[in-house]
Amino acid sequence: MASCSTGHKMSSYIAKIDSLAVVLEKDAAIYNSIDTTLVITNFANMNIQLETLDSLTDISTFPDAIAYTYLRQSYKLFLMENPLIIKEIGLTKDQLIDLKYDAENKLISNTELQIYIEQESKALTALQNRMELFQKRINSQLKNYELLNPKIEFLLDSLSQN
Repeated sequence: MASCSTGHKMSSYIAKIDSLAVVLEKDAAIYNSIDTTLVITNFANMNIQLETLDSLTDISTFPDAIAYTYLRQSYKLFLMENPLIIKEIGLTKDQLIDLKYDAENKLISNTELQIYIEQESKALTALQNRMELFQKRINSQLKNYELLNPKIEFLLDSLSQN
C-alpha cells in the first residue's frame, strides 16, 4: 500500500513538472513572437539618424530628439537583455527536463523533489514576469518609434536644407 501511495505521489510530482514545462513553452512562444528584426532595424536607424542630427545641431534643443535618444536607450537595453532572457528560457527548460528525469528514475527523494519543484515554480514565475515586462516595454517602444521617427525625419530634412 505504501508503494502505491509513493508511486501516486511521484506521478503527481511528474505531472507538476510537466505542467511547469507546458507553461514555460506557452510563455516562451509568446515572448519569442517579438519581431527582433524590426527592433534591430529601428535601433540601427535611430543610431544613424541621431548621429546625423548630432552633426547638424545641438540635439538638446529639440524635445523630440531627446525623446528619441531615450527611446534608443530603451531599444539598446532590450537588445542586451533579450539574449539573456532567451538563455534563461533554455536553462529553465533544461532544469525541468533534468528534474523530470531524476523523478522518473527515482534519483532524488520526494522531499528533495518537492523542494526543487517549488524552486523551479518560483524561478518560472520570475522569468514569466521578466518576459512580460520586456514584451510590454518593447511593444510600447515600437509604437513610440512609429510616432517619433517621422518627426525626426522631418527635423533632419529641415536642418539639412538650411
